[in-house]
Amino acid sequence: MLQTCHLVDGKEGICVYSYLCENDVINTDGDAIIDLRFSDECEDYFLKCCSKESSCMERAGTCLPKSQCGADLNTTKYEKFKESKECDWSGYQCCPNDANEEDSTGTEKPDVKDSEVLCGDDSICVPIEQCTKNADGENLLEARSAICSELSTCCPQSQIKKVNVTNSCDMIGGTCMLSGQCETPNNGTEKCLGPEHVCCMDKVESTTIRETASEAKTCLNNKGVCTEENECDGKMYNDRRNECGGLVCCSLPQDTDTSSESTCDSLGGTCKAEQHCREIADRIADCAEDTVCCLSNGSSDTQAPTDAGEVSIKECGYRIETGIKFNTINRDHGESQYGEFPWVVAIMVNESANVRFTCSGTLIDPEVVITAAECVKLFRTKPEQLIVRAGEWDMGATMEPIPYQERRVRKIKSHVGFKPLSLINNIAILFLEDKFDLTSTVNTVCVPPQGFIIDNGEVTATGWGTTPKNRKKFQQILKSIDLPYVQKPDCEKALRRATRNNKFKLHSSFICAGGEDGVDTCQGDAGSPIIFPIPDDPESRYYAVGMVAWGVGCGRSGTPSVYTDIGQFREWIDEELANESLSMYYYDYQLQGSNDEQ
Repeated sequence: MLQTCHLVDGKEGICVYSYLCENDVINTDGDAIIDLRFSDECEDYFLKCCSKESSCMERAGTCLPKSQCGADLNTTKYEKFKESKECDWSGYQCCPNDANEEDSTGTEKPDVKDSEVLCGDDSICVPIEQCTKNADGENLLEARSAICSELSTCCPQSQIKKVNVTNSCDMIGGTCMLSGQCETPNNGTEKCLGPEHVCCMDKVESTTIRETASEAKTCLNNKGVCTEENECDGKMYNDRRNECGGLVCCSLPQDTDTSSESTCDSLGGTCKAEQHCREIADRIADCAEDTVCCLSNGSSDTQAPTDAGEVSIKECGYRIETGIKFNTINRDHGESQYGEFPWVVAIMVNESANVRFTCSGTLIDPEVVITAAECVKLFRTKPEQLIVRAGEWDMGATMEPIPYQERRVRKIKSHVGFKPLSLINNIAILFLEDKFDLTSTVNTVCVPPQGFIIDNGEVTATGWGTTPKNRKKFQQILKSIDLPYVQKPDCEKALRRATRNNKFKLHSSFICAGGEDGVDTCQGDAGSPIIFPIPDDPESRYYAVGMVAWGVGCGRSGTPSVYTDIGQFREWIDEELANESLSMYYYDYQLQGSNDEQ
């Protein structure tokens, strides 16, 4: 069953293999077959959101909503169009092109809104769970592929629940809801499900009654109950012990004590405001979001974190596996340590005073970042709209132990061979307006020599994107996962099986990693680096060997993901930096102490 999606202009589309989609219209002539982990609603990254209004009947017709077709298909002239099955999705039919502007009587089609055409009467598209009646008259499975977007349905406005909370844009503290029910929309900051919804900053009271303490599962030593995130009226605790199975641990209604007396007993500490703590064990374990786990006895079972003052600004590729200032333990969801990967940066888009995360990049020079060309293709003529943030770790925190830094982009240089449909040569260089200050949490990674080859082993991937277990929500804390490197011939065979295309060939600009069930980079990770230990380096420094590009699904067993091979572009990177009067000093690997001059 075809998955529905939405194009940039808000029109509805369907997910098809991208080689069948040319200029956002379905065709059968293309040869590109992939999409990336970045901007599309489609589940598989071989799929592309393509307009339903595609050609049919050997280009004599166009697939249109039935109510938009002005032809009388019951006439002999159009009987073949009526019989056509090419527009095989709910509410559409093959409409003859000579009837698109006028109907059979010569009357122009009425000018009506798309939502009115699609749903009719007084109905609009809303998420299925917000409609008390399935207005499509079909079962849930059919409703997901009907005229509204995925997981939505046409619903009479009288049948819509008064509180229409859908998915959450909680990266900025908002909630997705119908635009007509929001007083303070945060337009453009976060993408919500369906074009009728906006990220709303209003405080919404949930109509769902939370289970009582006697009915709900308790957590945090019986101090809280497991609930949905939007149903928690008290203090919200991260479920570090996995007691709630994907829910959050919410303090009991009577637990209104916000003092420093609650304990983070898994570490033997006390939850306190950060300014009242001299030694932080873990910022997130067992404590409310506005407190930290403070060690009263000055000890911890974890390996001691590195003090920021002890970190000298060294050459490229130094990973701080113990973290800076504090440790994160029980990292069940792949969270990295704070400051562990000082070269990973977040690329933000500045839209009308609203800043949103779009993808990641890699710092190779205090004023140079490399990322996926697909991430920045819309900004090549307006680079000033991009902001690079270095030293970031927790996207949900307003303050880090060491403040992050931000710099604007002054110039974007994409590889001349970049192909947007196939993602071949998917690499771009961002030149910044000002240099970053190199600190314990901001430093460069080493770039491998031209043609660098990985014989075997594991690579480490990073990013703030979604996970195989939660495809709807970006990660708040920078994650890291270890993935097996997959040789190109083996990767090509696996992708041929996954795509059912025996002619597929993996381009030389790609490398592969992964293939383990439930462990993978996913949507939102585009441009994030994958690193590999520099062979024979005595201090275990790292090369950035790849960048997240695309994959078939996310976390599928036996199906590796595909990454841009940075080693294929070293000479190009050197040349482009030389054109800007910059050297390779900050990313060229040298043994510590062997290169004393900049």
